[in-house]
Amino acid sequence: MVAARQKKRQKLFPLLCATLICVAPLVGFTTSSSSSSSSLVAAKGIYVNPSQGEDTDTCGERKDVNLPCRTLGQAYLRAEEGDTIFLAPGVYGKDEGARSSSDSSGPSHPVVFNKSHVYVVPLIPNQRPVIDLALSHTGGPLFDFRNCSQVTLRGVAIRNGNGHGSGKQFLAASGTAQGAQQGGGCLRFVNSEVHVEDVEFSGCRTSGSGGRGGAVYIQDSRVIFSRCVFRNNTADLGGVVFAEGNAWTMANFENSLFIHSRAAVAGGVASAHTQGGQLTWDNCTFQHSAAAFGGVVETGDVSVNLFSRSQFENSIATNAGGIVYGYWSSHTLLQNCTALRSHAAVFGGSLFCRNRCRLHLSGVSFQNSTSGRGGGVMSIHEDTHALLSSVAVRDAGAQERGGAIETGGGANLTLFGGHIQRSSASRGGAIFATGDSSVEVRFSSIANCRAELGGGVFLNTTRGKRSSLFGQATFLRNSAWRGSAIYSSAPVRLENVSFVENQAQDGDLAARGTIYLKEEEEEE
Repeated sequence: MVAARQKKRQKLFPLLCATLICVAPLVGFTTSSSSSSSSLVAAKGIYVNPSQGEDTDTCGERKDVNLPCRTLGQAYLRAEEGDTIFLAPGVYGKDEGARSSSDSSGPSHPVVFNKSHVYVVPLIPNQRPVIDLALSHTGGPLFDFRNCSQVTLRGVAIRNGNGHGSGKQFLAASGTAQGAQQGGGCLRFVNSEVHVEDVEFSGCRTSGSGGRGGAVYIQDSRVIFSRCVFRNNTADLGGVVFAEGNAWTMANFENSLFIHSRAAVAGGVASAHTQGGQLTWDNCTFQHSAAAFGGVVETGDVSVNLFSRSQFENSIATNAGGIVYGYWSSHTLLQNCTALRSHAAVFGGSLFCRNRCRLHLSGVSFQNSTSGRGGGVMSIHEDTHALLSSVAVRDAGAQERGGAIETGGGANLTLFGGHIQRSSASRGGAIFATGDSSVEVRFSSIANCRAELGGGVFLNTTRGKRSSLFGQATFLRNSAWRGSAIYSSAPVRLENVSFVENQAQDGDLAARGTIYLKEEEEEE
């Protein structure tokens, strides 16, 4: 028997070593050399097996490899800084959660994870342990990370967690979120630094009115998500993630996939209120995301959101902002992204921004982006500044104003090197501007757009305050009843602009021109 056991351990040892080699600290997080060296000296493996383990005071250590712990909660209690928790294949969840030391039979709660330099990984590579929180006493979340750093969670699937959050309400009229309840159906992070890698989140939710972060809640933390999949996660605010806190807050999503994310109120994927913190999305794909405000992201309170090399498919807002709903000085940047079939029932088929927001798009393409009223692609208002560079729009539409872009309320639009094709609306087939707005279009083309008034552009901006500028631009084959290229009630500056085959249908000779200047007493 002893010989057989030794032989079994000899076979297992190379596999464990291979797994240990893969464990690495989170790049970019600082740590003192003294704490690192002491952790390495004390480092050990804690083994967990949901079907063969037993939760004891000595379970899981390498010397007891044949007597693993049964639950993650017990393994965490046994772990020290620098340790690695190895999860055997199987389904976890039953009896997961931590109980009070004074009442071991009482109700459980999420494990408060406050140990640093701890790694949670699969025992066998390519065999993903499944953590089904519907089977647990808590229902979710799994871990409540607090005041820890250099923690890695890798290679698991977390399902059916419920954060039971409530009390946060999004007020569309003022564009604010009020309340102070935490959420996070599967994981919570407070003042922590964690790397989440190759983890699948599915069926996670935060129930209750104003629930925040269907899968993840982040506050004053730095979290990196690499190669993760988020599927069918829901909440009132932030179907996948809700992030808030100070400017130190940062969440990076890299090479990740988001499918069927839903928020009943705002932020189908994410709701960000970080007071200067940043959410970054690199090489991510968003499919079938939906919310009332911000089908993918709702952002405010000076939050910064950066999307790069990402793709959006079928993003829906039942009110405004099919992809992004931004307000209160938030900053949103999209670089080298593609958006397909975005829609908002009211304003901003892809993007809606108001209240001093900053919006910067570079190398972004939109196709079949539509809205019910205004801004088939984008609607900006109230001192929002939008800079669009090398942006391509095709087949966009709005029922009323701005087939591609709508501006108002002192918003500033700059389109540089852009191309808008086959867009349509009742007024402004490509661009609609009203009020104290400013429009500057340079080195751009507007082609094959149509409207009743202003086949290419409709300008109803305040006379004498700001004028619109078109320089090195081309209007090609646009059509309207009046103003085939431009319909304007305000001065327009033209610098080296080409008008080719634009056509107006009104029989009035004065209306057949490419530019129609509306008289002050004239009704539209």
